Amino acid sequence: MPLPTDAALAKDRLKCYRGIARVSLDSLCFKHSLVRKKHREISQQHVLHLVEVFERNGCLRLHEEHIIDAVVRDEDLNEALSREEISKEIFRDVQWAQHAPVLNIHNVKCLSGMHRIEAAQRYLDDNDKWWIVRFYSDGESL
Repeated sequence: MPLPTDAALAKDRLKCYRGIARVSLDSLCFKHSLVRKKHREISQQHVLHLVEVFERNGCLRLHEEHIIDAVVRDEDLNEALSREEISKEIFRDVQWAQHAPVLNIHNVKCLSGMHRIEAAQRYLDDNDKWWIVRFYSDGESL
């Protein structure tokens, strides 16, 4: 079976893209099958290194390169958006992490950032434990 082209992958990514939001660290999990198959186990040495980086430079959660990609069921996302009275269209149009709404949503299956989130759990104040997440549909409702 031939590999998809860059254009095909970009088209699929755009079709599945839902928006970005601030999400509680407690809502983030790394149990998606892609993560379990492709990512290494947590390295405590790497986590401690990231904590040191956070102590020196700050946590920089709003920087584009630190946004975490995740998949979520459309039904769960729609419920969370409804509770916050945010339309799907407005949510999708948010361009910058600084403008990302706070979203109370659970079971967010992250595709990246496992070490970063573990370090953030240790570094951030208990009243400030959130991260910016870029949401994609899990594809089940497409």
